[in-house]
Amino acid sequence: VLQAKKWMYMYELIVFLSLITSCLFILRAFRIKSGVEYVFVFFLLFSAQIIFIGYILSSLNRLGEVQSWAAVGLVIAIISAGLLRWIKSPSDGDGSTPRSIRIIWLELFGSLSSFEKPLLVLLAITSAVIQILNLLVIFFSAPHNWDSQTYHLARMAYYLQHENLAYYDANYWAQVSHPKGSTILFLFTYLVSGKNENMIQLVQYVSYLLAALTVYAIAEKAGSNTGQSMFAALISSLLTEWLMQSTTAQND
Repeated sequence: VLQAKKWMYMYELIVFLSLITSCLFILRAFRIKSGVEYVFVFFLLFSAQIIFIGYILSSLNRLGEVQSWAAVGLVIAIISAGLLRWIKSPSDGDGSTPRSIRIIWLELFGSLSSFEKPLLVLLAITSAVIQILNLLVIFFSAPHNWDSQTYHLARMAYYLQHENLAYYDANYWAQVSHPKGSTILFLFTYLVSGKNENMIQLVQYVSYLLAALTVYAIAEKAGSNTGQSMFAALISSLLTEWLMQSTTAQND
């Protein structure tokens, strides 16, 4: 039994690391210079790969097998490495990497006034404390809200039981009509976390953090300065609706 668990941990680690490696290879080929854009594209690539693998394994009726996830993940990582090798020529150099934390820090706070700095620091501390508390809620409590229990997780359990994403009859419309991408993300998180149901809620939590970062990017693109963009992002991170949904297994 212990040997079997050890192999399962290895498969789970392979899945996770192979997808991260694949994303890094692709991003290196794209040469993204903006730190915010780097995070966005990484998140989108990582999610897209999970959903892509989910549909592949569904067609093979292997959706609930971590070994199959690991195998396909390794294949994608190898293909991504080949893509990087093919795109980059010897004269291209090493490509661009995200700017250092020190440079980003100077860019964010160097232009702020004496009024903006304490205000933004206070908002940032408040947001950070709440995020830590929400993370503790996720780690120590199982999915609990109505929507998660009645159809999001019920559908995920059905897909796991049948090893595919085939449609099925249900007495609640949301179990049939909702897009399957979020369900695949829940399923992936459940499998690679050693079937820990609490960790399923991390999908919504990470999406919430990206949503706050999106507000910053949109405000910046709209012409706001650094202080205004940070203020908008921090205020959005403290919205009650966002905070309440960030610790659920929903897909909002």
